Amino acid sequence: MKSAHQRIATPGRAPVPWILVVDDDAAIREVIQLALEDDGYQVTTASNGEEALACLAACNSGGRALVLLDLNMPVMTGWECYERLERLPCAPPVVFMTAGPVARHEAMRHHAAGFLAKPFNLDDLETVVKRPLSSG
Repeated sequence: MKSAHQRIATPGRAPVPWILVVDDDAAIREVIQLALEDDGYQVTTASNGEEALACLAACNSGGRALVLLDLNMPVMTGWECYERLERLPCAPPVVFMTAGPVARHEAMRHHAAGFLAKPFNLDDLETVVKRPLSSG
């Protein structure tokens, strides 16, 4: 797996959008990573908020980025991570992922780029990823 700062670039073309998948469930991270890589995205994963913030600190700021963020995780919750992400000078758009029934409400309330209610299907994943990346 490539690190976050290794973006695929072709002369004359914009870098491939980079997506950081943050979820404490390894199986969910793997399914999302494989699906998004099949769609041509550069994907990095983190198992908690602390890892996500370290990953973002290590990557360069060039190119389009998106964070898929589980809200219920140990070590640093998605909520804590989101608050820290919002303070970054070039904060990437964030899509909330949660099994809770309030995913849509929380995403709207916090002005997130979108939400992905668990369980989700791969069509929902594709749709929620394309929207913020195509508008940025």
